[in-house]
Amino acid sequence: MWGSSPDDVWAVGDSAGDVWAVGQSSFLHWDGSAWSAVGDQIGTLNGVWGDSSNHVWAVGDHVSLRWNGTTWLRSDPIPANLNAAWGSAADDIWAVGESGSLAHWDGDNWSISCGPISSVSVAQADWCSRTAGIAGTSGDDVWATTETADLLHWDGRGCSTFPSGSTTILRGLWGSAAADMWAVGDRGAIVHWDGRQWSASPSPTKSDLFVVASAATNDVWAAGTQGTVLHWDGTAWSVSSLPATGGWNWWDGAEWSPSWANTSDITWTAARAMATGDVWIVGEWVGSDRTGWGAGPALIHWNGTEWSNSPQPFAGFGMWSERPDDLWLVGTSLEGGYHTPLAQDIAHWNGTTWVESFAGGSVHLCGVWGSSSADIWSVGGQGIVLRKR
Repeated sequence: MWGSSPDDVWAVGDSAGDVWAVGQSSFLHWDGSAWSAVGDQIGTLNGVWGDSSNHVWAVGDHVSLRWNGTTWLRSDPIPANLNAAWGSAADDIWAVGESGSLAHWDGDNWSISCGPISSVSVAQADWCSRTAGIAGTSGDDVWATTETADLLHWDGRGCSTFPSGSTTILRGLWGSAAADMWAVGDRGAIVHWDGRQWSASPSPTKSDLFVVASAATNDVWAAGTQGTVLHWDGTAWSVSSLPATGGWNWWDGAEWSPSWANTSDITWTAARAMATGDVWIVGEWVGSDRTGWGAGPALIHWNGTEWSNSPQPFAGFGMWSERPDDLWLVGTSLEGGYHTPLAQDIAHWNGTTWVESFAGGSVHLCGVWGSSSADIWSVGGQGIVLRKR
């Protein structure tokens, strides 16, 4: 039960087979004089809470709903793993799921806007897909990867599929304008959208590329396996030199010297470019030296002149920022690695240091986006959606 006043009280439950229930509804409302059934029987509802008379949430077995003052609107968990997020406003947020399904938040509900709806298995839910990317420039210009060489586009009315010019799977997306979008993928694939068509761009690497981020049309960064980091200067792509990186001994937790770890052992999984001289790339390295196997998070920062290592608590899959001193990283601690047990991780950079917190679950967090520093969303496996307000 929950109420905003003595004449506005909600009770939720399951009316099936209950001879004392007032009507066949999962919702009962008290108006100060009598109880009445509101809406239909939804199923078993286990809890209800609100912050005003026209903003009430009810949750139950595989269902969640919101009361807007007039009717109950369903806002069920998305039946797909969600791997990356992007948005244009607080009531226009997108997440890309398996096989290119697009989930959309309109301010009231999450729904699948286009693409396949996939059921989630326990095995599928344990890891974030590295074939998922999403980016856009407005609510009617959203691009997403599809686990193929094609790209999916939302134009405000519906979705359509575009050939990319690549012959391999595309994984990462970023764009600074409606006529300037980049996508990267397997075997060094790089393609560009000029507002009319996608076309392949010469690539200096054969490493798989997972992420791409830009701060300007002539300042684009891409990264992926084997520690590969590429830069676009407006004319051509080139390979960037990186500093050696350290890590943690897999067996006893002892820190490894950076000189022991090979940059080629790193896989970059997320990037964020806030300005031409302020770029972050995060990932994980797994390798070995004379003492055995090791693994650890890797994070580098570009200051406009050179890359440097930055200590950070875990290997993340999504990054978002509003200001240089307000950067968010999401992922999942690896069981047997940096933290035990497996747990959802969220870390915040305040301009000086990283502060880590746990969301309390065991499903990976894969993407993060915010409409402001006071309204941030994170999505992940099994259709999980977290919101910071």
